[in-house]
Amino acid sequence: MAFHDKELTVPGTVEVADRHVKRYHIDRPDRCLEPEVVEAAYAYLPKLLPGTDGGIPPASWMVLHRGGDSGANLLAYSWFWDNVLECRIAVAGQPVGR
Repeated sequence: MAFHDKELTVPGTVEVADRHVKRYHIDRPDRCLEPEVVEAAYAYLPKLLPGTDGGIPPASWMVLHRGGDSGANLLAYSWFWDNVLECRIAVAGQPVGR
């Protein structure tokens, strides 16, 4: 089947790199995001956030998503200028041999 049920959790808003970031986690009921994956994603998140432009309050949201295999995707969406939405993505692969 091409699609599998996923679960959405919203851990709340945090401040990262002087931005308010709303967090969303999407994972599979049979394979939750491991704490190590979440910790690594949060450690990398500041690299995905743009600097502030001084005109709009710095706000972003991020999605940490478990793929169909052991990979994970981190997407960071940020308001940039006053009407532009920017998305930066990091992807963690899976170990060789899987």
